[in-house]
Amino acid sequence: MNKISLFLTLLISINLYGNDSLFVSANSDYAKQEYSSAIEKYQVILSSNQESPELYYNLANSFFKNNEIHKAIYYYEKTLKINPKRVIREFRVDP
Repeated sequence: MNKISLFLTLLISINLYGNDSLFVSANSDYAKQEYSSAIEKYQVILSSNQESPELYYNLANSFFKNNEIHKAIYYYEKTLKINPKRVIREFRVDP
């Protein structure tokens, strides 16, 4: 039983590390204005059943910059459902 638990923990750790690395790479693509590449990488992370407000928000921004507004709105809304303060904080306008 302990060997199985250790093996599963190792597999999960490898998967999470891979997604972290992919997330960093997608963020790098976004910074270089390579929005299509960033979108592909963010979507690979989503396809592995990982989600976070940061992932949805970055994906939304990438779609926005890629002029795919309808998709951007969809992912902004998903961000809002998970963490409303994240979106409100990003769009806050001081008087």
